Amino acid sequence: MLRTRAFLLAPVALAGFPVEAWCEPQADLGPSIVVQSASPWREVDWRAVRNQQLTWEPVESSPLPESTPPPEEATAPTTRKRRAKPQPLDDVFALNEYIGPTIGVPDTTPIYPLNEALWDAIPALKDADIRVYGWVNPSVGFSSSRESNFPLSYNVQSNSVMFNQGVIRVERPVDTVQTDHWDVGFRATMMYGSDYRFTTAKGMFSNQLLNNNQLYGFDPVELYAQVYIPEVADGMVLTLGRYISPADIEAQTSPSNLLFTHSLMFTVDPYTFTGVKADIKLDDNWSMMFQVHGGNDVVVPDKASRLNGGAMVRWVSDDNNDSIWAGVNAINGSNYNVGSDQLNHFVGTWSHKFNDDVNMMTEVYYEYFRNGLTGGRVNYGPPISAYRLTGPGTPIPGEAGALGIVSYTNFKVSDQSYFTFRADYLNDPVGMRTGFGTAFGSLTLGYTHRFSPLITIRPEIRYEKAFRAGVTPYDNGRRADQTSFSMDAILRF
Repeated sequence: MLRTRAFLLAPVALAGFPVEAWCEPQADLGPSIVVQSASPWREVDWRAVRNQQLTWEPVESSPLPESTPPPEEATAPTTRKRRAKPQPLDDVFALNEYIGPTIGVPDTTPIYPLNEALWDAIPALKDADIRVYGWVNPSVGFSSSRESNFPLSYNVQSNSVMFNQGVIRVERPVDTVQTDHWDVGFRATMMYGSDYRFTTAKGMFSNQLLNNNQLYGFDPVELYAQVYIPEVADGMVLTLGRYISPADIEAQTSPSNLLFTHSLMFTVDPYTFTGVKADIKLDDNWSMMFQVHGGNDVVVPDKASRLNGGAMVRWVSDDNNDSIWAGVNAINGSNYNVGSDQLNHFVGTWSHKFNDDVNMMTEVYYEYFRNGLTGGRVNYGPPISAYRLTGPGTPIPGEAGALGIVSYTNFKVSDQSYFTFRADYLNDPVGMRTGFGTAFGSLTLGYTHRFSPLITIRPEIRYEKAFRAGVTPYDNGRRADQTSFSMDAILRF
């Protein structure tokens, strides 16, 4: 409330009118502060005024009554416009919305330093709401494996410091809160680092991995345009281009994840699609998604792409404590083709909010392909210590599948930190995804702490194991289990 009053009083004081007349207490607004100086502002920071924050230097001031909190503690929280149910999860968590379409939810991405500098230098970017920002994501890890952590992802190299991601993102988010007009936007997410190994799509800079097996590489992990059409149902967003697979709890970009490392099941499921996706809001409880794409992790111009379809439904309970996001993420009638998996992927996620401090998310999927190879997509590059399992796998006639289950439970500790416990199971009986015919399990305990909006760290400890006797998938085929400690940092700019 003080922030709003200061904003309103600024022009009054600057115009020379007595401020006292505008500071009468109001019964329904709590105590007011009476400024006794005739000229309470010497200098006004108009950039702060734009953000509803006023900087002033009082010439004289009287002590505040004991019952009045100091000004910095008396600022009411900013109310965000929203055309959807209230935000279900606390802002401290990396995921504060339920998974699935979020039409009617405002974009709350902060204006980071690079973006602010560019807006100051090129006002036309601000006028068009074009945003430019990014992050770097280094990590350090220690493991019982000597060379390779795979199938742990993304930090595949054991006992080393790694540069996982360096990202520049340019975007214009569509405004789905308003219902007056169509809106057009786009996103380009350019990534360099060791994580490219998992996000690479065949046919788009893929020789770095599939022919050369480089430890580090570049990948434009998102390249799409969007159109928001408010007249369709309660709003529809069309996405055209390369986009992240919409089905999972986990995602390819570091800030979008609750932990540093990923579940085993996420390691081997679809990462990106190239095609057209339609998100449609029916009402505050129900949304739908339809998509047509060229298959998992292959760009449409590539000869390995094949026609795929998908449809999913999102439901949110009336009390906003539960959500289900389920359906078909990819389905096709194709065989394994030119080194491409062409996965069929059926998936569902249940999210539950116990209270403001504790929530859980559980995802289950079944995926399969036809007439493929053990290990899936072929890496023809030379072996390196972080990944020696190159070359084509053994043919698998007919249909082969894998079942994955993962559950996250998150506990808020403070406004800057939370704990996450993850249990993960992957059954890959003939090795169609990992190259090893076994079931796997992993347990991970992690802690996330934000020192500021620009700096986050995520230490974690993890144990994982292959359950079939005699099968040794870890450390380039040497070990049946693995214990690891790792920590990453997300440094935004």
